[in-house]
Amino acid sequence: MRRHVWIAGSLFTMMLTLSAALTGMARPKGDTWEVRETPMLSQRVGFATSAVNGKIFVIGGTIWNERARRGKVLRTVEEHDPATNRWKLRADMQIGRSNLASSAVNGKIYAIGGSVQMWWTRKHVEEFDPATDTWEKKADMLEPRSTGSAHVVDGKIYVFGGARDGSAEAYDPIADSWEKKAPVPKRRWGYSTSVVDGKIYAIGGRKLKPDRFFATVEVYDPATDAWERRADMPTARCCVSANSVNGIIYAISGLDDSGMLKTVEAYDPTTDTWEQLADMPEPRAGRSEVVDGKIFLFSGGVVFARSLFIYTPPYRLPRSVNPASKLATTWGQVKTGQ
Repeated sequence: MRRHVWIAGSLFTMMLTLSAALTGMARPKGDTWEVRETPMLSQRVGFATSAVNGKIFVIGGTIWNERARRGKVLRTVEEHDPATNRWKLRADMQIGRSNLASSAVNGKIYAIGGSVQMWWTRKHVEEFDPATDTWEKKADMLEPRSTGSAHVVDGKIYVFGGARDGSAEAYDPIADSWEKKAPVPKRRWGYSTSVVDGKIYAIGGRKLKPDRFFATVEVYDPATDAWERRADMPTARCCVSANSVNGIIYAISGLDDSGMLKTVEAYDPTTDTWEQLADMPEPRAGRSEVVDGKIFLFSGGVVFARSLFIYTPPYRLPRSVNPASKLATTWGQVKTGQ
């Protein structure tokens, strides 16, 4: 009898070991980068990005002439299919804008604020329906904003920064109305934001006169309209690309005194801790979106480049994340604030 029990126990242990081995083989380790050549149809900077139904939409921006120190603001919208690595043109926005924010709710994309010329900031909001390829004017924001950041929590779009007073506001797509919200406590520009479990995290940033880069992290709770300080990012920087995958926020690239960075750091909101991860293949600053658990980063924050960087995060066990929250950004999802 003991022999039978011993054999059964041994077989059970072997099965567990084999199952774990097979599971490990099936799970990619992650924390890896892929560089893909992708010919975006318009060479530009200052565009926004949003993902809908597995496709990434690149919206607006500027064709910048560095020698002349001026640019042409675009209405252009392009759709990228990560599965085929192809681009196609979609209907233009009604008003061309650069350094705008964007976010998606119920399959529709909202292009928010931005600048028409270098210093002409807009309150303008337009809604894009990818199914019909049409744009519709919506209610203006309460304040004009450029280089702001937009995210969705429980069906409402929260917009931070990009205004002179550092204010924040929320948009209800059903009522087509805006409401003022609590501003980010630490006044700075160029911070990036991301959403985990219905809370919005403002990360990094910069202050001029005197020039200083921040590692500051603050979290906003829409339910209470209140902010809380969290653990600083290890690397002080602005214009970082912040995206959430499986409950972890990945802070990628950005700028500091040395210029563009390759740095990648991961933040776990449940433990309030940061972790260093694999650097990007080369320094870049751009806009990024998440599709199928991977982060797609398009260069165009400061300098345009046609190559697309794709990051596969380390494998982690599934976690509970609010499905209504969107990882939108202009510097992120680059999603930045001011």
